[in-house]
Amino acid sequence: MHHHHHNPKSDILGIISSSLCLVHCLAGPVLVLLGYSFTEPGGWHLWDILFFGVSAWAVWNASKGHGTRWIKVGLWSSLVVLFGSILVAEHVAIVNIVSWLAALSLVVFHVLNLRHLRTCPV
Repeated sequence: MHHHHHNPKSDILGIISSSLCLVHCLAGPVLVLLGYSFTEPGGWHLWDILFFGVSAWAVWNASKGHGTRWIKVGLWSSLVVLFGSILVAEHVAIVNIVSWLAALSLVVFHVLNLRHLRTCPV
């Protein structure tokens, strides 16, 4: 196992970014239902791209040299699902739920990654 190259800050950043992404995904529909409109129609989607970029960087760094395959697969699968849901979010309303689940699963896999690395001998 190659844990000596892992920086736990990548997982912490991933947890923060994915949590903020989840809040963003949950707040958007609620704000629209409450009657708030956004001044720039594409402005809200820019946040999606920002959160995805930070999440992608965190997943890439967290999975470098990682010895636990299922955590690595979970991180990358969650990221791919999040990316797909961002691409079609404007066209398919139910995709918001998929985005929420993908962001939540990123948080879970980053936490599992941190816990695993703390219990593994280096």
